[in-house]
Amino acid sequence: MKGNMDVSTRQSFVIYKSFYEPIRHLNDVELGKLFRVIFEYNIANDNGGNVNGFDVAPEIKMAFEFFKNQFQLDEVKYAKRVEASRTNGSQGGRPPKNLDNLEEPRKPTGLIGNLDNLEEPRKADKDKDKDKDKDKDKDKEKDFKTNIASGYSVEFEKWWSAWLSKKWRGTGGVKSNAHKYWKVQKSKLTPEQIHTAMLNYMKACSKANSYHKDAEGFLNPKNELVKQFLDYTPPKQVVEVDRSVPIVVSFKNQRAEVRSALTQMNKEQAQDYWQGLPVPWKQDHKIQQMFAEKN
Repeated sequence: MKGNMDVSTRQSFVIYKSFYEPIRHLNDVELGKLFRVIFEYNIANDNGGNVNGFDVAPEIKMAFEFFKNQFQLDEVKYAKRVEASRTNGSQGGRPPKNLDNLEEPRKPTGLIGNLDNLEEPRKADKDKDKDKDKDKDKDKEKDFKTNIASGYSVEFEKWWSAWLSKKWRGTGGVKSNAHKYWKVQKSKLTPEQIHTAMLNYMKACSKANSYHKDAEGFLNPKNELVKQFLDYTPPKQVVEVDRSVPIVVSFKNQRAEVRSALTQMNKEQAQDYWQGLPVPWKQDHKIQQMFAEKN
């Protein structure tokens, strides 16, 4: 259900080039969702969890919050400019010049004075404003690449959320310490590889029914857990034999051996041979029948 919409009167919004870096890890489907939500938000938003009636998908919510924060800052700047223009207009704008006191323009003399003493032309106020805006844009782009509140990158925030969703003991670790070791791992591996190693590690601990380390313990290069579980292959499950099913033993070869031996024996020899047979052989009814015929 849609909420109360606060429709902006602006006809455009700005997306900076540097915005791509923190979202380049998203796949095409996630980028498409983010692109749609960005437009829906700028067309009409209810300042809540929904944008134009659609929920923001969890996988793009973090990235969208950075865009949303920038759009809100731009909206405040735009509102101030509109208010300033409205105030100036209500006061009649710039006062007209007194035409009666206008002097006749002086005729040029053709003299420009000493060229050695010429000063470099001053920058216009508009040029100064442009330089200030450029500096502000650079600061905004820098802030966008990191979480302003915590100083953690978007990639680490995504990994940290995944870690907390997989852990089953404690608080998960100290986030600041984990971030320190995460940056060390990232200097050698991609965020995707670190994420894969984490998933393999958690699966292995779960199957072994053992506790896992905290995040900083897992990421610490001295423990080499990320390296160990990056290409980890779970051991094949051993199929146990069902001991409740009786094992059927075949005496085919034993019977053939006994039959061949008895053909060369008399009654007394057969009796001695019977005494030396293993107990399981004696319990086979076929072998018992062979000796009964010999007697």
